[in-house]
Parts: sequence; structure tokens; C-alpha cells
Amino acid sequence: MFRVPHFTGKAKVDLIIKDAGFDFHTFVIAPFFYQNFIGALAPQKQENGSVGWALPLDPTVRGIHMGDITELGKIVAGAFAKPSEAGNGAYLPLVGMLMSFNEIVDTLNQQGHAFSFTQVPSDPSFLRSLVILLCNDK
Repeated sequence: MFRVPHFTGKAKVDLIIKDAGFDFHTFVIAPFFYQNFIGALAPQKQENGSVGWALPLDPTVRGIHMGDITELGKIVAGAFAKPSEAGNGAYLPLVGMLMSFNEIVDTLNQQGHAFSFTQVPSDPSFLRSLVILLCNDK
């Protein structure tokens, strides 16, 4: 089992908020931000000389909820502006696109890049390194 404090911490807060008895509360779900590709998950030079990503993800699965970090505040502001409509314990996700990693790479390559993706085994040592990288990116 992986220790992912930024997810487990949010789940604990959700329970506290639900039990607190507030008249209105809303949970805003942030996506994987497009901007992550210039930060923690920027493309890296691969062993074969290409530039891209090597991750233990099936690159064909459309399971990456993506959105722009600059849009998140609008959802929060909307929840505060209309608490009776959004504040009944609703979960409001910011999802600009639902994409597979193949679609992400294809989209970036259509913009003139030459990125690659390699699916690597999901052995525990590799995943542990990835989780540590993601958890330490602040």
C-alpha cells in the first residue's frame, strides 16, 4: 500500500466537514493540471534518447482528468457565490478533458514536439520513486 498524504489528508478533511454540521459545504476536486507538464511531470530524456515519459500507466486508458490551474478559482468562487445550489455536500470537479497518455502525447506532438511514452512495469521500487516525486513537488 502506498502512502499518499495529499490524498489521505483530503479524505480525512472531507469526513470532518461532513460531520461538522455546516449549513453549506462543497468539495472542489482539482484535476491533474496541464501545468504539471512543465513541473513535476515534465518530459525527461529517456534511455533510448527520446524525450518523454516512462510510467507504469496503460497509455490507452482515458482516465486522466485534466484541467487548467487558472480555472480552479472560478469553481471555488461559484460555490461561494451560490451556496444553496452548490453547497449541499456536492463534489465539484474541474475537468477540462478526460484523456489517455497516448492522447496527451499526440496532442503535444501535434503542436510541434516529438515526445514519447514508454509503459514500464509497475514494480514497487519504481512506483515508490514516482510517489515520492509527486508527493515532494510543492
